[in-house]
Amino acid sequence: MLTSVCRETEPGKEEVTLSAGGLDSAANTHVDWLLRDVSEGDVVTIKIITGSFDPPQKARKKPEELVLENKLKYFYRLKEELKEHLREE
Repeated sequence: MLTSVCRETEPGKEEVTLSAGGLDSAANTHVDWLLRDVSEGDVVTIKIITGSFDPPQKARKKPEELVLENKLKYFYRLKEELKEHLREE
């Protein structure tokens, strides 16, 4: 994933990063293989492989409390957004 961030507090400055990662949903773990700053003129080559590959450089589990908290935030945000479409029972 190529990410570009421009902050209002630093006009004209842009941070660009390249990352490769994923989610092991069975283990509820985010994994990262690459996180690197890139800049104008950098060349990125991607090779798709099958079979075994290097283990991730970083893995982080989401605590169950945080997962529940995020789900509740999402629920209440959607409830507010869709309130005109919900019927009271």
